[in-house]
Amino acid sequence: MELAAERLPFFRDQRLLRPVYAHQCFLLHEVGFQKLKVHVPSAGGKTLGAVLFALRDTYERPNSLVRTILTYPTNLLSRDQFERSVVRALVEWVGAERVAVGAINPVERRFIRDEASFEQVVRRGAPTYVFKLPAQLGGRDLYITVLTGEGLQH
Repeated sequence: MELAAERLPFFRDQRLLRPVYAHQCFLLHEVGFQKLKVHVPSAGGKTLGAVLFALRDTYERPNSLVRTILTYPTNLLSRDQFERSVVRALVEWVGAERVAVGAINPVERRFIRDEASFEQVVRRGAPTYVFKLPAQLGGRDLYITVLTGEGLQH
């Protein structure tokens, strides 16, 4: 299946705090496709669509696990997209609250709270943000980790 858009009208969705594009609404509600390509212009909301798709089952069953990997071709793009798009999507559209920032230390297998800069956190482990999901999504914590080449080296 392929979604393509040239002009992007907004739609209200009762599950979200802000209006979304049609392809984002589709990703939040539709099931039954095995492959999907989304073709929209730059700044057309592909990352928000991916976040909504990742949370889709959680809207239906708040106890379901969220397992998603978003990949970017460069470390700089992964950081930029994460901070500007993923964090924003969770807070402004989903209603999640950011409750902690730190690093997952893979050697010690634990989360270390650390409000230092992204670059400093990478040296301690994988930069991780913790969000509290809203009640309709189970109200539990959601850990989002950014894996970069630099982080993997440390």
